[in-house]
Amino acid sequence: MKKLYILFLLLTPFFVSAQTFDFKNSGTDDLGWIKSGSGANTSGMVSGEGFKLTWLQNQPKIRSTAAAVDADINKYLEITLVNNSIQANTLKIVFTDGTDNVGTKTLQFSIDPAPVADGGSSKTYYVDLSAVTGWNNFSPATSIDAIDFVVSDNNTNMTSGPETNIIFEKIVFTNQKPEKVEYNFDTDGDAEGWDDVDVSSVVASDVITITPTAGQSSKIVQNTYKIDPANATWMHITYQNLSTLNNQFRIQWILSGDTYKGANINISSGMTSFETASYDLSSKGVDWSTAEGTKFQISIRNTLNSGNVSSAGDMVIDRIVFNNSSTLNIDKVDFKDDTTISVYPNPVQNVLKINAPNAIDKIEVYNILGQKILDHKGTNQINVESLSKGMYISKIFMEGDVISTKRFFKD
Repeated sequence: MKKLYILFLLLTPFFVSAQTFDFKNSGTDDLGWIKSGSGANTSGMVSGEGFKLTWLQNQPKIRSTAAAVDADINKYLEITLVNNSIQANTLKIVFTDGTDNVGTKTLQFSIDPAPVADGGSSKTYYVDLSAVTGWNNFSPATSIDAIDFVVSDNNTNMTSGPETNIIFEKIVFTNQKPEKVEYNFDTDGDAEGWDDVDVSSVVASDVITITPTAGQSSKIVQNTYKIDPANATWMHITYQNLSTLNNQFRIQWILSGDTYKGANINISSGMTSFETASYDLSSKGVDWSTAEGTKFQISIRNTLNSGNVSSAGDMVIDRIVFNNSSTLNIDKVDFKDDTTISVYPNPVQNVLKINAPNAIDKIEVYNILGQKILDHKGTNQINVESLSKGMYISKIFMEGDVISTKRFFKD
């Protein structure tokens, strides 16, 4: 399902030193970049779409020999592109070694292949370059000039086939870590910047399933995106805890340097449905309002264990949202009855059935506070027997990325 992501590029109180190559708005100016590589029939051109790199095989690339990137300041890469290839899934940045001006250094990252040939869509990727040895200037006055972006299939040559392309729309080197306030896990395999620490996690079917390592301080850590306290006075986690033993989230963030602050959120155990845990971050006062907003982490704990370490049992998370509201909105979908959909029986005691014009992928149920409490995939009905009496909102996901809502009453 397509969901809205809210991304901010943070502003500093002093200045932003971003170096931008905006091919989409440069007319026919290549901004000093050329096509390169050994791909047969590789070609490149700049138009109103961006820098379009086409190829038949191998590992084509675009190159600048005069990028003049100030690597001492600009430690993050923001690159926007349209991948129209069903085979290209890796992009590698290759640059001259800023340590001794000899040789090259590389960093590769995954990109999404097109679902069908020439069927790609624009997507922005964020890459932390600070961890790459050599990403620094040769001297205080000498920047990094020679940079390649190499396209490949898992760092191997692409096989010969119909000509295909990637359109580079914009490349930005910046000192600003991007901010993201909503994590929906709606792309299989994409953890949206959350890294595993003493857990194993899988993103599939619009959720991230986290398997803690029993006896360890199991957690997920957000290393890619920043969370600005000004845009996040509340945190909401929609979860289903399958463990009968783990009973608490421990959330932590860096205040400054290596100083961590945090809070505990008690959670339900052995759950059969989703619920949302909300926490008022502003209640931590200056410990939150002055935080760096980096390396936010969520630990899964059993407070009955020594050291509050994790016990066995999966944790399933549907959404993590930071906002300035004590309640969680339903993806900006209004609570309006869709007249093309009928739900019955209404009021309902046990199983709610839904008639819709399109095939139903998923049904979610929310209370009047906007908190998700039930979730079911793949059928046109959902068991609501466990709900208390009252009004609820069903959110119905249908094929073709259609989302509708319908009210019902539990008897």
